[in-house]
Amino acid sequence: MKRRSHIILFLLLILTPLLLATWIFWRSLIKPPEKQLQRYTVTSISDERLVLCRGILQSAVEMPVTIRTRGRITQMLSQGSAVKKGDLILQVDDSSARNNIEDQETNLQNAELNLERLSAQYELVDFQESKNVSLRQAQYDHALLEEAEELAIPDERARRLMAIEEELAEMDVADAQDTYDREKRLFDKEFISFSALEPHARALENAKAALEEVRIKNELERKGITEERRVELRKNVERAKANLDRVSLKRQRRLADISGRLESERRQLEEIRHRIARAQSEIDRADVYAENDGVFKIRTYRDWRSAGQTREYSVGEERYPGDVVADVIDPSRMKVKLVVHEADYHELQDGMAVEITLPAYPNQAFAGKLRQLGAIGRDRNRVDPTSEGGRDSEIAMFNAEIDMDSEGLSFHPGMSAIIKIRVHPLRPRLLIPRSAIVRLDDGGNAVRMVGEAQPRNIDCRFFNDHYVEVRNGLQVGDEILLSYPLPVDDDGGGVTKL
Repeated sequence: MKRRSHIILFLLLILTPLLLATWIFWRSLIKPPEKQLQRYTVTSISDERLVLCRGILQSAVEMPVTIRTRGRITQMLSQGSAVKKGDLILQVDDSSARNNIEDQETNLQNAELNLERLSAQYELVDFQESKNVSLRQAQYDHALLEEAEELAIPDERARRLMAIEEELAEMDVADAQDTYDREKRLFDKEFISFSALEPHARALENAKAALEEVRIKNELERKGITEERRVELRKNVERAKANLDRVSLKRQRRLADISGRLESERRQLEEIRHRIARAQSEIDRADVYAENDGVFKIRTYRDWRSAGQTREYSVGEERYPGDVVADVIDPSRMKVKLVVHEADYHELQDGMAVEITLPAYPNQAFAGKLRQLGAIGRDRNRVDPTSEGGRDSEIAMFNAEIDMDSEGLSFHPGMSAIIKIRVHPLRPRLLIPRSAIVRLDDGGNAVRMVGEAQPRNIDCRFFNDHYVEVRNGLQVGDEILLSYPLPVDDDGGGVTKL
């Protein structure tokens, strides 16, 4: 029990001073006493409104060196090499394309031979089948003509010819009868023998038989052909037509088959020629020549196979069409890429004169003009290359470019530059340190006056990184309190302006 009392007493002795010190420190943060704050007497300062930015030099003329065919880089100029228009600056391995051409040329010869063979075969089949079609056509025409002739009913002229033929046969019979009767009288008188009479008797019988034959034929012709003959003639016509159609279809089928193979060979031939032309185009695109004079600058890329290390493109790497591996730049014509803070954006305009200084040329300033002031801002953490990422800063930055007068000098892309843009001219201004500004809950600005309990509202605007310009609410000679001391210059005095 006694030991516990000693522990409690010890804790009270230790914790009490600590709690007291903590409370005092907290009170000092809530409302620092005036004696701990720096006083500042408001004065009129002659100054000019400047916008200071940092930028990176880039060539105003950059001709990208683009890979135009797939392959490994076999030859490439070294970094910084001087280039003349028309110089060979990069070469890609074209052995695969050359091997492809050799293989395709063999296929091309085979395809041309197949095309010639099929063309000759087409002509031969066309000749043979055309002869068969002509023969079947003649047979069909003959069957039609035969049917037409036999089915034709004798007309008036044909009937007249049949009557004349019958009259001639009757006249022959009459002449033979007269001759026989005359010779018969001579035979009866025994002037001639029976052997002399017999030929006249046979001639009479032949004339009568011929007359009977003519009469029967004419009678048949007047009646027309029989139904059996009519059917036979129709069957002959149909058979001849079927043979003609079969031979014609056979000709078309054989020619269509050969035509299809001919078309396939032609397409294959065109495809082979296209492959050869494409391979030849790859060979032509394997060599890349400079399109303008300048300096050869190799680009870098992130090699994710090596934990994302930044590397330069080099000989031996396999690249693909469209890859940009380098640029041919003009070192005498430069531009400056930069980003502008949103607080300065609305006071800048295209065409504003700027002053550019380079760490590489410390005693020389270069003139330039602001160009291409971007209209869309991006968060500072996404634009600033030194940002470590994370949450957005909620501060917008805008891209811009500056046309730079190089004054005949040659620069290296990537050099850093400091840009001064004079927004307002040199004149007396009522400037106070930014550390004097107190933000009010309603969004207004105020300052703490020496000897006054409540902050005083003022009308001010941003001037530079250290000062704001007071337009209303303060006068020369007023004393205000600063939340933190002013920065000091090399001589130990307070900084009054940039």
